Amino acid sequence: MNSIKLGLIMPLLIGISIKACPIYLTIGLDGKTYQESSLTLNWASDCFVRPEWYGIYTEEPSSILLHPYIRIQNVSDGIHRMAVKRKVGKLRFPPGWNRNDNPENVEHYTKMKCLDYYVASFRGSELLSVECLKIYPNWMRSHEDMGQMQLKDLFIPGTHASGAYLTNYGATKSMLIKEHAISQYFDIWSQLVFGIRYLDLSVGVQRERDASDPDKFWIVNENMFINQLRYILKDVRKFVTLTGEIVILDFSSFPIGFYQRPDLHMELFTMISRELGSYVYMHNDTNIPCANLTIDEIATTNRTIIVLYPMDELQHPANGKLLQRITHFMSAMETFLNRFHEYLGGSGLHASAVQQEEIIARTG
Repeated sequence: MNSIKLGLIMPLLIGISIKACPIYLTIGLDGKTYQESSLTLNWASDCFVRPEWYGIYTEEPSSILLHPYIRIQNVSDGIHRMAVKRKVGKLRFPPGWNRNDNPENVEHYTKMKCLDYYVASFRGSELLSVECLKIYPNWMRSHEDMGQMQLKDLFIPGTHASGAYLTNYGATKSMLIKEHAISQYFDIWSQLVFGIRYLDLSVGVQRERDASDPDKFWIVNENMFINQLRYILKDVRKFVTLTGEIVILDFSSFPIGFYQRPDLHMELFTMISRELGSYVYMHNDTNIPCANLTIDEIATTNRTIIVLYPMDELQHPANGKLLQRITHFMSAMETFLNRFHEYLGGSGLHASAVQQEEIIARTG
């Protein structure tokens, strides 16, 4: 009996023993911009074959003859993170995936795509594992099992204050904006290419602009105007046109200029509908809770932008049918999120469905 047990256990132990220590490359938070930030090496000791050193490369280290750009030795145990002595610099995505690239003949990836930042772990001259800084532009539609998953079973990666970024840090004179209002290194397009699918947007209105000017609606953070909303919506539309990915836009707050102004909410909602056009998802079957919809069911409509908006602010909707469908979607999501919070042991969320969705997305 003991020999039988040993025969079963030994292959398992051998399989475990060759497990390499997990390693990851990320972008640090030590710079004012991502270009000035350091690459960050993250590693853990949850393994049996411990590396003796790490190498940082600008191309895939498939050969031990390739010398590392940086060599890191004296690796300690435990879970660790360290800044690599190399700044990220200007990121270049693969052809077709940069914001202003021609999207024709763009290559779609089944899982992910490595950028030119690699890390490898070694034991002597033996290569143990290789990792890289990655983008995930097609992860939702390309994942083998993702299409049949329901929305309620997904934790969708998202960002807080998604539109609070600067495309030209040096040209921005306001130190208040630079020091207190910026929360993202990357613009909306880059966030989506990296894999973000939930965008948290706070909107304000610049009263001094002409009443009919669509550029009076701005992304706001810490009560400061950051970026024009219209161009963010254009990036989202361009991305879903290229990929067919599902993107959730959560208009979570309206801190400047909207108080007791349902007319401005209606103008904003009209502008959103105009910019996103036929890509805005509309739920037709009210008998099926939206939380039970699958990725494939949404994607097959070719309307893959889900807009979350506080519909109670729109007292005189111009398109009641569209608003009714979106309201139904949000009500279904609110029911699901309340149940989810109860499952986690919470005492109830006293917030809107939009805010609750934001909490779930950030947790994910």
